[in-house]
Order: sequence, then C-alpha cells, then structure tokens
Amino acid sequence: MGSSQRRRWRFIFAFYVPLIAAIDLCAYLRLLPGWLGSIPYYDTIIHFLGLGFLGYVTHRALDRRASRLLGVALPVGPLLVGALAAADEIMQRFSTARSSNVGDLAANLSGVAVFYLVDRWLAGRPGRAGRSRETSPRPALGSGRKVRLTTGRGARRGRCSRGRRRSARFRRPGARRCRPR
Repeated sequence: MGSSQRRRWRFIFAFYVPLIAAIDLCAYLRLLPGWLGSIPYYDTIIHFLGLGFLGYVTHRALDRRASRLLGVALPVGPLLVGALAAADEIMQRFSTARSSNVGDLAANLSGVAVFYLVDRWLAGRPGRAGRSRETSPRPALGSGRKVRLTTGRGARRGRCSRGRRRSARFRRPGARRCRPR
C-alpha cells in the first residue's frame, strides 16, 4: 500500500473513531433522536454497520496487520474492534441508561467479520492495487503448483535490477540497496 493510501486510511480512522465514540456517548446520555425508534431493527442495523465499518477502517489503518497465534494469522484491527465491542456490551450491564443485549454483541461481531471478509475478497481480486501479500494469482486447489508472490513487501527481496549487484553492506535479508557491477 502506498503512503498516500496509508495516510488516507489513517485520516478516515482519525475521523471515524471520534464519531463512533460520540454516538456511543450520546446513547449513554440518552441524546439519540427519538425518530430512530420508528425504524425497524435500527439498533441492530447500526451495530452491524457502525462497528463493521469501524473494524474495516481499523484494519486498513493498520495496513492489514495480522498477528500469529498458534500458527493462525489473526487480523489485529478487527480483533481490537471486536474486543472493544464486547467490553462496551459488558459496561452496558452496569449502566442505567443502556441495556446489555446478546443480539447487539452478535450484530457487532458479525458486522466486523463480514466487513473483514469483504476486505479479504476485494484484496484478492485480480487487478486490485491494494492486494494483500498472500493473495496473488492462485493455482487451482491441489494442483501442487507454486506461485511466486508478485505484490507485497517481500516480492523482490534479494534481487537487484539488471547490471547491478547487492552491496556487501546491505546483504542482510530485507536490504534493498544495490550498486553497479
């Protein structure tokens, strides 16, 4: 992801997090407009879309970072948002202004999961500039054919362009400095 895209997602994150915090604060202070109650299932829809998009924005603002746990890559952004959603539902049990609901927690977590899966699907489509590292043109399942990654941080590691060689000072893994032969 280029630095301009990274800045854009971090800007969206910096705008969206206070917006969600303000909406949450308004709900605790009972300042939400009354006409929202006329919309069927508005609470579930807001939980699904609001926290789902927050999980997506957080995932993109963190450059789609994942942490490995027992050999499984877990996305950091959606996990953080899911944990905060669970903490918010637990705090609602102690509030007189709000009520804790398992349905709200399910809407929060399913929104985060759906938005994450949509991001994974969009990132894996051919021709997309923001493809993740693990998604490249894939062979058919079980074909046994290996595919060299063409995008991401490690795609050209260890190679210099024609007529250049790696400087002895920069031969460690991940170094990208090349010098003329």
